[in-house]
Amino acid sequence: MRLFESPTRAQLDEIANGLEAEMLIPDGFEGCCLGYVEVLNDGPRFVFDAEAIILQIQQETGGDELDAVEYFEFNVAGAHFSHGEPLYLWRIDET
Repeated sequence: MRLFESPTRAQLDEIANGLEAEMLIPDGFEGCCLGYVEVLNDGPRFVFDAEAIILQIQQETGGDELDAVEYFEFNVAGAHFSHGEPLYLWRIDET
């Protein structure tokens, strides 16, 4: 159940500013943000839906799932190496 519309970059920036925290946002995937968590001794970080990002990559590139996963792992999840980097949620399959 989704309780809110997909956030915009401005809304995420406003949240980070309100928390007075450096919280990185992967470019172009603002709409895949689920919220944020507080990481002990590291402050707040945004949490993104990994599968939604991969689906968005597939739709934008016209590639297959394997190519989208590879792109995600290298260019999105693997692109952040500093304080405030985002976290990516993988949902548990209930099958």
